[in-house]
Amino acid sequence: MRKWRLRVRWLFRRFLQWRLQHISDRQLVIGVSVLLGLGVGLVASFLLFTTRWISSLLAEAPFGWMSSLYFIFPIIGILLVRTYVRLWFHGKFQKGMAYVLYGISKRKGDFEGYHRYAHVLTSAVTVGLGGSAGLEAPTVLTGASWGGFFARLFHLDSAYRVILAACGAAAGIAAVFGTPIGGVVFALEVLMANVHANFIVPLLISATASTLISKILVEHELLTPRGGLPLFDYVHLPFLVILGIFCGMVAAYFMWMSKKMTQWELRKKQYKDRLFLEEIFLLGALILFLPPLYGEGFEWLDAMINRHEMEYLQRSWWGQWLPPGWGIALLVFLVLLLKPLATWLTIASGGNGGAFAPTLFLGGTTGYLMAYLANHVLHFPVELPVVMFTLIGMAASMAAYFHAPLTAIFMIAELSGGYRYFVPLMLITAIAYATKVIFQPESPIQSEAQKIGAYLPADKDKAILNSIAIRQVLERDCVPVPYEGTLRELVDAITRSRRNIFPVVDKEGYLKGLILLDDVRGIIFKPEIYDKVLIADLVHAPPAVVDIRESMEEVMDKFDITGAWNLPVTEAGKYRGFLSKSNILSVYRKKLRWQIQHFG
Repeated sequence: MRKWRLRVRWLFRRFLQWRLQHISDRQLVIGVSVLLGLGVGLVASFLLFTTRWISSLLAEAPFGWMSSLYFIFPIIGILLVRTYVRLWFHGKFQKGMAYVLYGISKRKGDFEGYHRYAHVLTSAVTVGLGGSAGLEAPTVLTGASWGGFFARLFHLDSAYRVILAACGAAAGIAAVFGTPIGGVVFALEVLMANVHANFIVPLLISATASTLISKILVEHELLTPRGGLPLFDYVHLPFLVILGIFCGMVAAYFMWMSKKMTQWELRKKQYKDRLFLEEIFLLGALILFLPPLYGEGFEWLDAMINRHEMEYLQRSWWGQWLPPGWGIALLVFLVLLLKPLATWLTIASGGNGGAFAPTLFLGGTTGYLMAYLANHVLHFPVELPVVMFTLIGMAASMAAYFHAPLTAIFMIAELSGGYRYFVPLMLITAIAYATKVIFQPESPIQSEAQKIGAYLPADKDKAILNSIAIRQVLERDCVPVPYEGTLRELVDAITRSRRNIFPVVDKEGYLKGLILLDDVRGIIFKPEIYDKVLIADLVHAPPAVVDIRESMEEVMDKFDITGAWNLPVTEAGKYRGFLSKSNILSVYRKKLRWQIQHFG
């Protein structure tokens, strides 16, 4: 076995040597995107199969027994995931869509190795056992990490590693939902700004390959209206506009709820263990009393689209006493109101999942509720098609929440086959997005990414600037002098240094200030005062101090505000080196020139 492994490695090294002479990096990226798509398709298929298999084991149990234990399954799933993370990763486990941006913007597509497998296991257990979250964020993070791995495997540089990470993310979305166009548009709209047209091809290839593998291995009829799609009539347009406004408000409510609950959790962090128990049991109680909150929610969406929602609701222990009309409307409104809380509880208590599926759930429920009220409670003269309002509501809510209207349009069209709804989808997603930004201007991905030091590149210049790491341009040739020393020690440092700036540090290495050569030019030629003049009397504060964790955008702001050309860098207060504005601009020009040559 070892002999075969060595043989394979030798052949692979020979291939890498051959390809340097015969295959360009751009051509290699095309080939690697095929392998990446196939690989991510297999991983996503395994995730879908495992999640459905766990769910089916529970569904095959006698229903009365299962119904009475509804609230236990999500608790068991979260406990299993927390135990796995604590034992295997010692509690240090990054999850969420923001870490995709962190890996792309800060680590140049170089993700930690556990992302390639850990999210598949944890999200399958979380969602399969009824956690109220989706599979898309774990799949996107898994796909992006596989993209970075393939780039390293084939010795591609950081720019191509970022492209392949985006290809992996697109492949993950495409494989889970069976929506290749939606996956590509998601990568372009959310993860990458101003990508050159040459690199849309690898995105298309990886998304298509992963979708094909996924559709071959698992069934993809998530939201297929079996009774056909009703025609869009322009008489429905005023009601759809109202739906767009409501969906934008629901998306803003979802984000507001997450922020408020996170703030509440931070205030209670000293009671962490007790808080965890409260969270999982509250989640169990919500699912027990409102069965639509169980799992991803696609079963509930399918019930609404195919008009057997009453049967679904009557499966619960209180369903037989549910009054029609206002009773059902009130119940659906409670589901809409509490779904954001259930999703937050699932993720905050330790489960692994995303917000794509919950956002679709919220939008679909909003559309259904509006159509149900109009048709069965308020008895409007115009009957509103429930299927159309449910589907368009899903797109509107997704577009508003993620600030990704194109992704929402194509994803819902591909999921449901509702290509005839492109005109209302375009209009309503725009209205929902415009409504949401009134209440919550930032997208949740952008908000979370900023907390961990990542960024959404709004333009090419900012993207290039933030791709420069402080450690990459840190200058360490300035000779530090001791704060407790005398002028003699400063003169000795001057003779050894090629720079005219000297950081002053104490015994522990903490930065106390700076001394410029111009400050002491008049006294360094007076040996008689070398032991009389103290460095502490010569030091002055720097115009600004850069923390090594800051982004380059923040660093350049400090240079602009102070007018300085050199600034000291500290880490936890300790001196680490200097940043030169001219050096940063030189690196920036080199990166810009390289990007123009390779990406156009």
